[in-house]
Amino acid sequence: METPTIVWLYGDIFCPWTRQVLARIRELEAVHEGAVELGWRPLPLRPENETALRAVEFARDLDAKLAERVLDGLCEAAAVGALSAVDPTTVLGMCERLGLDREGLRHAVSDGRYDGELARAEEEAERYAIDSVPTLLIGRRKIVGAAPAELLKSEVEGLLATALDAGDAD
Repeated sequence: METPTIVWLYGDIFCPWTRQVLARIRELEAVHEGAVELGWRPLPLRPENETALRAVEFARDLDAKLAERVLDGLCEAAAVGALSAVDPTTVLGMCERLGLDREGLRHAVSDGRYDGELARAEEEAERYAIDSVPTLLIGRRKIVGAAPAELLKSEVEGLLATALDAGDAD
């Protein structure tokens, strides 16, 4: 299997535009199965949003597919108002329903084990001059805001075609 094209998404679960872009990336992943992959980078809009972002990191440590399910599930819950950034117990409860161990997650969130990961994402964002969410990095292209589906499709398919052409040249 070829190395997938990674679409880096710097976002926050509580941002409606991040959720919209995430859904568009998931559609591209489904269409280009195995050739396109989400690269999630947590970038909280407010400090109270960090519990949900830490939960995704906790899930990622356990299993990549579980992390996808937790990220998507938390985004869906936030979209319908079933998740509160100011009440972390709603995040813990939703994560438990999504398959995470509530106590393990509670400890992971409170013991600071993901402070470094959030700091690294923030440092990357500074390095790439990312100052808002959502922001996408697709190849060498940076797209800020709720990119239209056609733009994302065009950028990703352009990268896939370039990769295919480079493979044919070998």
